[in-house]
Amino acid sequence: MQMNQTLQQHEIHSTLQCPTCSTSRLYQLADGRFKCSLCRKIFSASANRQSRLAPVVREGLATAFWNMDGTADTANALDLNIKTVQKYFGLLREHLAKLSRQTILQQFESDTLPAAWFQSFPQQQSCGQTANPIAAIVKSGDAINFLFAAPVTSQPRFQETAILGWLFAQDDESLQRLNLDRIHCQSRDSDSIALATPFWRFIKQGLIHYQGGFRHHFFQYLREMEFRYNDRQKQRGPDICLHILAAE
Repeated sequence: MQMNQTLQQHEIHSTLQCPTCSTSRLYQLADGRFKCSLCRKIFSASANRQSRLAPVVREGLATAFWNMDGTADTANALDLNIKTVQKYFGLLREHLAKLSRQTILQQFESDTLPAAWFQSFPQQQSCGQTANPIAAIVKSGDAINFLFAAPVTSQPRFQETAILGWLFAQDDESLQRLNLDRIHCQSRDSDSIALATPFWRFIKQGLIHYQGGFRHHFFQYLREMEFRYNDRQKQRGPDICLHILAAE
C-alpha cells in the first residue's frame, strides 16, 4: 500500500524539477516538501520554478551562448537571473565538450596519451627544459583535436608521427595559474604549422574572450573551443545548442 502511494506521488509530481540540477527524480517528504534524489536539494512545490524554458528564451540562450555573449548581458536581454544563465551556459558547454570527446574516442579510442611522449617529441628541446605538456594536437579527417597528457594512461593505438604538435606551459607555475601568455603551441614541422598554429590561435582567442572564467574548468573549455573550431564550416553549433536546451 505504501509503495503504491509512493509511486502515485511520483507520477503526480513528475512535472516538477529540481531548481538546482533540473532533474525530475524527486521524492516527497513527510512535511510535503520535495527532495532531489541526485543533488539532495530540498524545496517546496510553491518554490519550484517552471524549469521548462519558453521557446523564445531557449532560442535567446542558445544564440547568446554560441555568440559568446556575456552572462550579465544575456540575463538583462532575456530578463533572467544571471545564475540561471550561468547554469544553462554551463550545461551547453558540458554537452559540447562531450560531443567533441565522443568524436575523439571514435577516432583514437582514448582522449589522453602518455605525458612521456612529449619527451620524445622532435621539437621538445625548443620548448625549454621546464616545459610542462598539456596536450598533443592531432588530426583525423577534417578535425583537429587535443589528446590530453596524462602521467599514467594506456598506450594509444597510433603512431607518434600523427601528432601535429604539442600544447605546453613554459613551467609548472604557468600551468597552475593557467597563464595563457605562457602557454604555447609547438608544431612538429613546417607542414604542421599551417594546421596546429591556427587551431591554437582560435582556441586561445576564445579563452581570452571568457576573461579568466575558463580557469575553473580549463579542459572543458578547451573541448568547447575545439568543438567550435571543428564546426566552423558545418555550423551545426546553434542548432545543437537549441536542441540541448529543448531537451531540458
